[in-house]
Order: sequence, then C-alpha cells, then structure tokens
Amino acid sequence: MESPLSSGIPASSENIHARSCHKCNQRKTRCSKTLPCTSCVKLGVECIFPPPGRAPRRKKRALKAELVSRVKYLEHRLHDLGEESKPQTHPSKHELHDASHTEDISPVSDTASHLGSRKDDGAASGAAGPLGQLVNGGEGRQYVEHEALVGFQNEMASSSSRESPTKGPMQSQGPNSSAYMFGFRALAESLHSLHPPPLTSHFFWEIYERNVAPLISILHKPTIHRLVRKAATNAEFLDSSDEALVFAVYFAAVASMKPEDCLQKCKTDHETLIQHYRFATEQALARANFLKTRSLTVLQALVLFLTTLWCAEDGNFIWAMTSVVYRLAQGSGLHRDGSHLGLSPFETEMRRRLWWYIYLLDTQSSEAQAIGRLIYEGSYDTRLPLNVNDSDISPEATKPFTARIGFTEMTFCLIRCEIIIRSRQICGNSRPSLTTRRSSIEETEKNLNEINSFLESGHLRFCDLHVPIQWTAATITRIALARSWLTAHFTLMATGELSTDRWQKRRETLFQTAIDVLEFTHLLETSAETADWIWLFQMYRQWHALVFVLSEICVRPASDAADRAWVIAQLMFQRWQQKGPLKGWVLWKPLLRLFERAATKRAKEQNFLDVEQLERDLQIPALHDSSQISLDWVSQDTGLSSVGQDAVASGIDTSAMDIYREIMQDAGSILDWHHDET
Repeated sequence: MESPLSSGIPASSENIHARSCHKCNQRKTRCSKTLPCTSCVKLGVECIFPPPGRAPRRKKRALKAELVSRVKYLEHRLHDLGEESKPQTHPSKHELHDASHTEDISPVSDTASHLGSRKDDGAASGAAGPLGQLVNGGEGRQYVEHEALVGFQNEMASSSSRESPTKGPMQSQGPNSSAYMFGFRALAESLHSLHPPPLTSHFFWEIYERNVAPLISILHKPTIHRLVRKAATNAEFLDSSDEALVFAVYFAAVASMKPEDCLQKCKTDHETLIQHYRFATEQALARANFLKTRSLTVLQALVLFLTTLWCAEDGNFIWAMTSVVYRLAQGSGLHRDGSHLGLSPFETEMRRRLWWYIYLLDTQSSEAQAIGRLIYEGSYDTRLPLNVNDSDISPEATKPFTARIGFTEMTFCLIRCEIIIRSRQICGNSRPSLTTRRSSIEETEKNLNEINSFLESGHLRFCDLHVPIQWTAATITRIALARSWLTAHFTLMATGELSTDRWQKRRETLFQTAIDVLEFTHLLETSAETADWIWLFQMYRQWHALVFVLSEICVRPASDAADRAWVIAQLMFQRWQQKGPLKGWVLWKPLLRLFERAATKRAKEQNFLDVEQLERDLQIPALHDSSQISLDWVSQDTGLSSVGQDAVASGIDTSAMDIYREIMQDAGSILDWHHDET
C-alpha cells in the first residue's frame, strides 16, 4: 500500500491569472494575479481566483429602497411596542417573582425524572424555547436568548430568509481569526496534497469503524462513509467544513492504531502519522474558521479531534480548547434540546450526540487537570441520545425516532453519561460551589446502590458477555462504580475526616476492591479481545486505586494479598512509565516516590516474585464475568464489622492512611472532582 506521506506539500503555482482574485476585486486594489497574490499574503487571508471565462454581469439591486423599507418597519414596530406598554401598570414584587420562575429553563435531560421532578415550562410548545431562538445566518444558525432580540424574532426570521448564504470553497469569509492558533499556512495553500491516497483513505475508514466508532458515537456512519468516499476520489471539491471532518476521521483512525500496524500497513511510524494528520486536521479547522463558525459539521470535527487527541498526551491543550468548544456549542444552542427549537428528528438526534460528547470531554479534561468543570446540571436541557443504531435513523426522516430495548451502538455512550449524571445528582455534586457538602459513607453507598440498580435494569441485563464491546461496557461500569466507592473513602482519608475505627472496619474491603479495579483495568488494556480500544482505556488512569495499594504495601507484612497487590502495582506503574507521564500531571512525582518506597519495602522482605509468571496468571479469560469486582455496598454485607475486628486483632496499623494523606497533600490534590471520571 502506498504511504500516505509519500508526497509533500507542493509549492505555490506562479501561473498568471487573467482576472484579479476575489479579495483584491472586493478591496478595489491591484492584484499581482499569482496564486497566492501578494496582497492576500500580506493580509493573511485565503486567496481565491474566479474561474476562467468572462465575469458575470452584476445585477443591480434597489439597496436604498430595501433599507428604507426595513427602517420604516422597525420604526412602526417600536411605535406599536410603546403604545402597548403605556396602559399597563407596574407589577408587584410578588408577580415579578412568579414570572421569573415561569421562565426557568428545564434543568436536565429526561434521565433526571428517575431521581427528581423536572420543571415543565412549556418549552416544547413552539420552535423557540423560553427566551431562546435559532437565527439563520451565513455561517449557520446562531442561538440567541436576549429579550430584545427574541422580541424581534419575526424581523430576524424575515431578514435571515432574505439572505442567501452560499456554501463551498469559493465563499469568501473575510479575515480568518482562527488561523493564528494553528498557523496561516492553510490560507495560502491547498490541503489537497495532505489527503491520503484512495486505498489508504479506505483503510483509515475501516480502522475508524472498528476502533473508534463503537466507543465515540458522534457521527452518523452511513453519512460520513459517503463523505469519506467522496474525499478519496474528489477531495478538491470538498468545502472547508467537510474537509475538516474528513481529516478529523483520519486523525482519529491513526490515533487509535497500534505502532506496529502503522509500520506494517502504512510503511510509516506511528508518531510521524500522528504529526502529519494532526497538522492536516488543525489546518483544515483553521481553513474552516472554526472560531467563528456555527456549522455543526465543523464542531463535530473539533470534538472528535480533541477527544482522540488524548493519545498524544496533550492534556493542557485539550483542557483549554474544551472551553472554546463549550462556547461554540452554546452559540449554536446545543445546550437546548432540538425538540424545543423546531428541528428535524435527525438533526435533533445528532445535536444530542454532539452535546453529550462535549459533556464527556469537559468531564475528562477537568479530571485530568484536577479542576472544576464547565457544564453543570441545570445549565442545559438537552436530552440523552436515543438508544438506537445508526441504521435506525436517517436525514430524510420526518417522524420522531423510537428507542430500542437492548444493547445498541449508542449504549456504551449512554452508560458513560448516566453514571456521571446520576453520581452528580444524587451525590449533591451537580452545581458549582466553593463549599461543597460531602456525602457520608452511608449516603454514598445508598446512592451507588441506586445507580447500580438502574444500570442493571436499564442496560447491563441486556449485555452478552461473549460479545467484546458488551463485556467492555459491563466491565467499565463495574470499575466506575467501584472507583466511586473507593474515592468516597479516599477523600475523607486525604482530609483527615475518616475515623480510625471506621478505617479499621473498611480497610480490608478497600484493599481488595482497589486490587480488583487495577486488575480489571490491566485486563482491559492487555486483552486481545479489547486490543482495538486500548487507546481509550489508556486515557483513564486509575491512580486513586494505585496510590492506595502502594500505601498499603509500604506498611503491610508479607502475605498472599500483599504479593498479589505488588504484582499488579508493578504492572500498572511500568505501563505508565513506558507511555510517559501526562503533561502537567501534578501527581506523577509523588507517585514515583511512593513506588520507590514500596519497592524498597519489598526488597527488604526479600520476597522476590516471578512477575512474568504472575502476570500470566492475571490474564483471566478475556470475556470474564466482570461482576467479580467487589461491590460490597450492593450486597449490603453485614460482615464488615467482623472484618474490621480481625484486622485490629492482627495488629495491622493505620500508618497507610497517613501515607495516602501525605501523598495527596504533596500533590496538592483536594479530590473534590472524584465523582466525575468514567
């Protein structure tokens, strides 16, 4: 197969054009008639020449008459509004208070109905929700909710209908403010040479369909497949938005590939391919002017690019760019459900998918940076996507789609979202606050029991554990719930709020659960059945469990449990070392010191283990029943007290709790974000 990097970017053509470029013609300046012309290079804008042939004759418009008509309409409208307001009396404070409550936006998606009542303000009646409307423009639809603008919604609708925006590579977008982030190269030169050959393009689509689409369901596969086929044969006819999305698909495919597959299939090392298609995607996004666009396609490309960019370990950049994505989503009204805005069923569904992956991206980037998130419950009313396959929906549909019962292509996404939503809602972590109230251990166990019951009845009971993606979904659910139970205790340990008595009662269960979390995480990252999705699993490092296990190893006497814990701790830490620390990760140096301390302790005991043999022992069958992960809060086992008494009687000290607290304080971690990672 021909390497996708076999051709470089060609130099600009020096052929002299017969006519001036669009920008020089618009500015009434002399054009050098080269591609790009000197004026466009100085301005840093895209240089576009008209097609050969005679220029079309301009059609004269009665611009003055149109402006006068619009001004008169606005004057008449203002006069009518003034007359309507004169006879009205000022409302009382009580009336104002009641009115303010009737304009509240519905707090969350329909999943909140299981845990609390949802406000119904009649937003679904009419195309515009409470104080909100989508306005058509040249770059797509913009969401506005200012009272003055919504009051003139008829005028805005009529003015937008008179505009006839054009779409395509010949469209002049004016000065491009997006290029400064990724460089101005894309504005002066075509990206055609960066596209892979047709065979490589087809190969990348197959990789995307196998490695990325089962986990990241932002796009409608049948629609995108047609677009990729078009790009493979006629890339020069792609508009800037579609080209950005195609390059984002290519980058996602390359990022999900294993290095050995890159060498074998593409004859190029993985790092070079990553750099090539990252550059191409960034230039395509700049060319599409993503900072100003209201195009859903460009936003899809940006979210897909940032979601898969975690493989490049660029967490700081992703965290900063997530705020840009959030503002663009707000500007496009993605935080409002499409059913409130009079949109088609297909567009409504695609907007829901995009919003919830922005939600997941915000959660993941905030967790990595140990800082508060942007999106809180109550700031949106976009419902969760339907539990459907891509074959169940189509752009031509006019009737609402019906959700399936069972495991579909969207179930994995829904499980991830529902774990986070419900954890935030029932654990009191749904709104920003500087003084967060921590739930008690008893409340946390009760809440996690509710989440587990909901997921079991809604999704997990339909999982066939012999199907890799369904086994993966069930296993990740168990890991996420176990991790939430662990971190509820770890937070109290780090702040010194966990009593010694309760610590002794829960210590053995915590230790076994932490080992289970690490072992099943290791299994996900090394099993042959899940090899296509390792790129996603490696983004989520279960450092809470590893820090606790290492803290325990430092103080525990030699035993079978300690040996098992040391083996999995070594395996996890070595994988992290091979991949390298996350950029800006504050916990890496304290974790390194803790691992060295545990290694010294094990060396003194002279209890050397055959790590390779024990690693093979850890390779439990790939489609193993993930229910073996300890979920003691579900079983409500009353034997915890006897476990604690046995631990006290055996003379186990509590110094591990002090070590864990020391590591967390050294890292500057407060762990107030612990419920957000899935």
